[in-house]
Amino acid sequence: MKIKQIAKINGNQDGAIYRSELFRFDAKGNCSVYDLNDLVDGEITNLNPTFTFTLDKATIIAPHSNAVCFGGDFYDKNDYYPLLYTNVYNNYAGSDNKMLGVCLVYRIQKIENQIVTTLVQQIEIGFTEDFELWKASKDAHGVRPYGNFLVDAKNQYYHAFVMRDETLGTRHFKFKLPLVSDGELDGVLSVKKATLTPNDIIESFDLPYQYFIQGGIIKDGKLYSTEGFTNDKINRPMIRVINLLNKTEEKFDIMDMGYANEPEFIDFYGNDCLYSDYHGNLFKIEF
Repeated sequence: MKIKQIAKINGNQDGAIYRSELFRFDAKGNCSVYDLNDLVDGEITNLNPTFTFTLDKATIIAPHSNAVCFGGDFYDKNDYYPLLYTNVYNNYAGSDNKMLGVCLVYRIQKIENQIVTTLVQQIEIGFTEDFELWKASKDAHGVRPYGNFLVDAKNQYYHAFVMRDETLGTRHFKFKLPLVSDGELDGVLSVKKATLTPNDIIESFDLPYQYFIQGGIIKDGKLYSTEGFTNDKINRPMIRVINLLNKTEEKFDIMDMGYANEPEFIDFYGNDCLYSDYHGNLFKIEF
């Protein structure tokens, strides 16, 4: 694998690319949008945001935006942007409602030269307390039972994966992607909540433990996931590529390559894989 820095943007959590626009989120639901057409070949470009906004109901939810992606469906046929999916993770910002296993679905609109967001649905794993399916033992070290959630936009699948523990590994689940109209009205957020049950599982499989899952994206049958912390010898900065068809994976230790900053964002701009660390250094990756 080769890594080359191409730009500098705002840092923090995951994000998503739609057409030529890169959406970069922080841990409180704030977003900076960048036009990738502004990149200069052969130079490290300091990109400036073309838009900034805050996700609808972010002050209530405190979304961590640990994994963010665009789906393939549109809330309205006239919308420019498809639906945006961002997981709550565990509300680091301090919400009393931890919302384990929850992904939020947003409508994104460009209105009068501003980006406006509307929360339109939440998707919830209905078995996060199940020690056989989801959680590890109560005493497991380092476990993060909140889950990461990504959409396979091409095939209309909803993919969930969760850290269990070093023995049980990371478990992956495949579901049919709920329609935005699915679910029952939730009184707290005033949107529909689609709850996924064990009966909704299309398939599941386990892979070796994935330390501190960060951002991710699904493209052409593969899940590209970042993990790890800054300069940590155990939770090493890593990019993991998982083949969802044969359930195998490749691990790329970017700490050994000299990139020790905390990994966060990963997505594709056309056929180019772009990656960013917590500090906003944006790289192009060749696998």
